[in-house]
Amino acid sequence: MFSKIGQLIFDNEAVAKTSDFTMGLEIEMHRIDDAGDLSQEPYPAAIGDEATNPWITTDFLETMSEIVTPPAAYALDAMHYLYGINNILRTSLAPGELLWPLSIPPKLPKDTSHIRLAQWGPEKEAYLKEWARRHRFAEGTPCGAHINLSIDQHLIDLVL
Repeated sequence: MFSKIGQLIFDNEAVAKTSDFTMGLEIEMHRIDDAGDLSQEPYPAAIGDEATNPWITTDFLETMSEIVTPPAAYALDAMHYLYGINNILRTSLAPGELLWPLSIPPKLPKDTSHIRLAQWGPEKEAYLKEWARRHRFAEGTPCGAHINLSIDQHLIDLVL
């Protein structure tokens, strides 16, 4: 299949279009306290509502902060967005609160009943509770980086 797509791109002289894309970045990090435990602080009020903030939200847990950049035409622009949004998050943290830098989760408590799931409204919260009931918290708490690419519409039209 990929060779057919490549041939379509070549036959339609669209090779230059293969580098035309927009990029968005997503970075997830846990908020922790200075002892390395999950933070007990609420979502930082200084950055607005976690359900409506398009740039800083939560993921599976209330402590999993997710930074989302707007789409950018150039990788350097995406990095500038990421730097700015990351600084906003860091300056909004409660005193003693830090961001966990690793993709593996920080130390999780033995009693997980006090871990707060993300507050996304009743339907999503019911889903998260059911997921947590079926799985171990460590399975839902890894963090990481995601790179989102949107290729030129002309290329999509060629292959569809």
